Amino acid sequence: MGNSKPKTTAADFFLHLGVIVALYVAVISFLNLLFDLINYSFPNLPLSYGVSSDSLSVPVSLLIIFVPLYIFLSWLMNKSYSAAPEKKQLWVRKWLIYLTLFVTGLAISIDLFVLVRQFVSGDSLTGNFLLKVASVFIVLIAVFGYYLADIQEKVSNKQNKLYGSLFGVAVLLVVSLAFVIIGSPVKQQKLKVDQQKVYQLQNIQTEIVSYWQHKEKLPERLQDLEDSLSYFSLPEGYEQYEYTVVGALSFELCADFNFPSESGKGVEFRYPEFTPPAEDNWAHDAGRFCYTRTIDPDRYPLVEPKVIRIQ
Repeated sequence: MGNSKPKTTAADFFLHLGVIVALYVAVISFLNLLFDLINYSFPNLPLSYGVSSDSLSVPVSLLIIFVPLYIFLSWLMNKSYSAAPEKKQLWVRKWLIYLTLFVTGLAISIDLFVLVRQFVSGDSLTGNFLLKVASVFIVLIAVFGYYLADIQEKVSNKQNKLYGSLFGVAVLLVVSLAFVIIGSPVKQQKLKVDQQKVYQLQNIQTEIVSYWQHKEKLPERLQDLEDSLSYFSLPEGYEQYEYTVVGALSFELCADFNFPSESGKGVEFRYPEFTPPAEDNWAHDAGRFCYTRTIDPDRYPLVEPKVIRIQ
């Protein structure tokens, strides 16, 4: 009876599975966030495309959810071990730990392979690349070492608390750095409002140019665009934009912005892909900012009215 294997219950199975799933999501999110922070601090130009606020918000959100979940489920699991030490022999625990050792060991090998291949092929080992390789290596070695000691039952309750605290501090530091970069949720909302304004101004500019091509004059007011172009509707809240005719071919579009569009070191805030015309500069300062545009008749020729002949 003393040598009988403990029976795995549904609660045991899903508790152990939940711990491993939470661990995988947390580790992957942690590495993704580290990569973004490295790209921000050491942009690998010209190959780097910058770091957007959206790319940072995903791993930050996952870490905020899954790290506490991992710590809580691990606490429940260790509590069950204290009440019934024989549960450490459950097959589900051993299988999931060995799976984790296999995955992390494979990932470490691939990480080292990428480093050696980069060196042997003669490609430059940039700071950006080396930091990413080192990040993967250190994080995975930490996971591998912990679970190797755990399966050998060399981790005491005191060490468990120490590892959990170190993991929590590391995540807290990285997430804090991410918040320094992307700003608070309130700031993010204001940045998105600025981006929406630029998008709407781009559309309005396109329609002003189209109006001139058809009528050989600029509209006197924005409402003329709707009156003339039946397919066009001014965006909701267009009253916040100022439109002024400067000359026969020139006009101004003005709006109030919360922040300057200069995104800073290594950060890219992506405006909509179509920017008419392509070389127009849509950068702006904070506060009231005006874009002065002059239509090029060679690039935007007049549209000849179609004549319908009745035979």
